[in-house]
Amino acid sequence: MGMLELLERIKAGEMLEVITEWCGIPVKIKLTVRWVTVKDKVICLDIRDCKFRHIFRLSSEPLYIKVEKPRQAYIQCELYDREYRDELILLVEHEALPPPVIVRDYVRVVPSESKPVYVSFSIGGEEITGKVVDISEKGVGVLLSKESAEKLIQLGMHGENCPNITLTLSINLPDGNKVPATGELRNIFTDQEQVRMGFRLDIARPNDEILKRYITDIQRELLSTLLTGL
Repeated sequence: MGMLELLERIKAGEMLEVITEWCGIPVKIKLTVRWVTVKDKVICLDIRDCKFRHIFRLSSEPLYIKVEKPRQAYIQCELYDREYRDELILLVEHEALPPPVIVRDYVRVVPSESKPVYVSFSIGGEEITGKVVDISEKGVGVLLSKESAEKLIQLGMHGENCPNITLTLSINLPDGNKVPATGELRNIFTDQEQVRMGFRLDIARPNDEILKRYITDIQRELLSTLLTGL
């Protein structure tokens, strides 16, 4: 069954689940279908009573619609116009795999610019510090200069062909708490100036509870921000 056949099954008045994320937090909202244009692959949803309606304007993350009939499927969409009022118009792009944000084992949050989080790596008698771009109970993304990233990799390697780099680190939270951990380097993304390094975290008790509390507090703050409409 192709995309057009899936759209033909969507009827005005039924509820569809829209999925996206904001600052790393999954957002799932059920909205009523106003109308569907199958030929043009456009879906219009009613957002008059949606408390989180402004999330679509704020987030630059992909949007997905979950359909249940005649089979469960996820449809990736693009927002037609960010200056919406009572209706959300989505341009259908293609059928997609389940959105990454809903298949993660742990919620990932993005620290605020006013209360940044830093990670310090101690290795070979040297300390290298980077800024956290996102963090969960089991993983952290750290932004480093190219020079710092290269030094970190060189100091962390235990042989010419060693792809697994595990480092001792400290997560420095805004309230002054420091969470000691070990981090296994899992991915590297780079541009012309900076490098984002992703680490899988291993945190011993009771330090893991400190990080859990921080993540929960960030979620509460973000939810409060959404409810007040910024």
